[in-house]
Amino acid sequence: MKRPIIIDSSVEFVIAGPLIGSDGIIIQSQDANIDLIGFAYKMYHIEEDTPVERDLSSKFNINYLWVDMPGSNNTSRKYKLLFCWKSVSLTGASFVKIDKSARKGGSIKFELDKFIENAYSVIKNYTSNPLGELDQSYEKYVAIIKWQISPVLLQCSFPEINF
Repeated sequence: MKRPIIIDSSVEFVIAGPLIGSDGIIIQSQDANIDLIGFAYKMYHIEEDTPVERDLSSKFNINYLWVDMPGSNNTSRKYKLLFCWKSVSLTGASFVKIDKSARKGGSIKFELDKFIENAYSVIKNYTSNPLGELDQSYEKYVAIIKWQISPVLLQCSFPEINF
């Protein structure tokens, strides 16, 4: 299994999705705890949201959003990316209800969709390259992803502010 792209961030997060012949974490924050990773694993392997998962999400202060992979016509979750993050606003807000249909600037969903659209080719290249090639260019992938995911993480830190 490939090592995830690790980003140093004050926002604790993971992005899970399909890897070569399997699924797993593709991108994560440096301090992603096992409870967040376990939550992402459980969410990734259920067929649809249920009240139990939504309740657990709020109890653990973990938000999650599903994102379609560009070019995928399949509606199965196995063809989507899952973004999970701990809800800790730097402005002191507690767990924030996320508008999962938001399509405007200043929303986490909007920034996440834009990130996936812009970075998908990098993510796909990272997940499909042989391990030997990745060791030589891992830092390049980290730099590209760090730059492109920064608006998402900024919005997660300040969800009540429209940037």
